[in-house]
Amino acid sequence: MRFPPEIIQSGTVGRGQNNRSNPHHVYRPGGTDIWILEYTVSGRGWIRAGQSKFLVESGDFLLFKPAVLQDYGMDKDAGAWDHIWFCFAPWPHWYDWLAWPERAEGILHLPIRDTQARRQLLARMEDALKLSMGIYVRKRDFVMNIIEEILLTCDIWNPASRTASLDDRIRTALNYMCANSAKKITLADLGRVCSLSPSRLSHLFKRQMGETPMQYLEQRRIERAKDLLQMTSKTVAQVAYAIGFENPFYFSRVFKRRTGKSPRQIRQPQGKKSARKTARQRSAGQDGPNRL
Repeated sequence: MRFPPEIIQSGTVGRGQNNRSNPHHVYRPGGTDIWILEYTVSGRGWIRAGQSKFLVESGDFLLFKPAVLQDYGMDKDAGAWDHIWFCFAPWPHWYDWLAWPERAEGILHLPIRDTQARRQLLARMEDALKLSMGIYVRKRDFVMNIIEEILLTCDIWNPASRTASLDDRIRTALNYMCANSAKKITLADLGRVCSLSPSRLSHLFKRQMGETPMQYLEQRRIERAKDLLQMTSKTVAQVAYAIGFENPFYFSRVFKRRTGKSPRQIRQPQGKKSARKTARQRSAGQDGPNRL
């Protein structure tokens, strides 16, 4: 039985500091809809991939591709596992930096043994954690900038970085989608641009990108929609048309499936919503008795 990937917000970061009383175990049979970056600060964790199992220790980075089984936790023999994780949807120019050695299908592994590099990387990860707790409206964009910096630094230590590159035809497809994301794009259109059959393009794209062309395009459009909803006064329908959706109602369904919230919920901060509700209650005389 295949399980659907869990929907997770791009540009998020967190830290797990686990011990024997809180050993920590993540099990996502369908993985997530975006990439997960894990870094072990100290201690040791285990990763299960099919019938095999391997350990990660201080200085180890892991990348989980979208829709790949995630089954990991703290190694009980170590007694502790301090790890930082990031969730992100890569920009097209990032993919060259994601060609790490594959430890298991869809799970990439890159150990960093240089002490100074590890110290610098950890400092930036801790900056991302602080930013994620801040009040900045664009804090996820700050976090994405830090993820980019981390991936660039890791690329220096990636043994495959000199030869790792996207197929030129996939790069052409990515550039075309980014330049024409507001237009109607079909798999046949992309195939013509890349001089590939739709089936061959789909296979090659999925192998290199970890998702299908249409999944990639949809995610990019939703990311753009969030920016337009939060930073402009366009209506939901106008946003839908601006990013290439012909039907605003279908756009709203896709948006909620991808983000867990409706377009209107993304646009309206909770504080303003609560303030308006309170104002309506007062005007209607619905405040009720004082409460402790």
